[in-house]
Amino acid sequence: MDRHLDYNILENNVLSWNLSGNHEILQELRQQYHSSRVKKRQFTGVGFYTDIVVPHIIPPLHHKYPVKKNFTIGLVGARPRSGNIAMEVGFVIFVKDGYLKMLEGYTYGDEPWPDDFLTYDIFYFSAKESDRMEDLNKEWKLGADTI
Repeated sequence: MDRHLDYNILENNVLSWNLSGNHEILQELRQQYHSSRVKKRQFTGVGFYTDIVVPHIIPPLHHKYPVKKNFTIGLVGARPRSGNIAMEVGFVIFVKDGYLKMLEGYTYGDEPWPDDFLTYDIFYFSAKESDRMEDLNKEWKLGADTI
C-alpha cells in the first residue's frame, strides 16, 4: 500500500485560496482536494513541487463538465512576514486528465525559497473576484487548443 502524506499548512492555505468561489468547477475541485493526499514533495531551492493523488472514485472534471482535461490555476501569491519582506512567491495548481495533480510554489528569478517561510500573507493577484473568474474561464474553457 502506498504511504500518502498530509498537506502542510502552506499547501492547505494556497489550495483553499485558489479553489475558493461558487463556480461548480471550483466546487468539484474542492471535493477532489478534500479527498486527496500528498504523494510526495520535492524542494528545489527556489520552490517546491507537491504531487497530489485524488482517488479515482471521483470522476474527472471533463467527464462532468465541458472543460479541458489539462489546465492550471495560479491566482495567489504570498509574502513572508519576516526576513525579506519585499519578497513575493507564487503558486500554480496543475490539473491533469481532469484531476488535481500538482501544486508548485516558486520564487521569481533565482531568489532562493525563504528558510523562515512560517508566517506569511497570501494575496490574490487580481483583487476582484470577477477578474479571477474570467482568468479561470479562459484557462479551463474548451477551445481550439483543447488537449
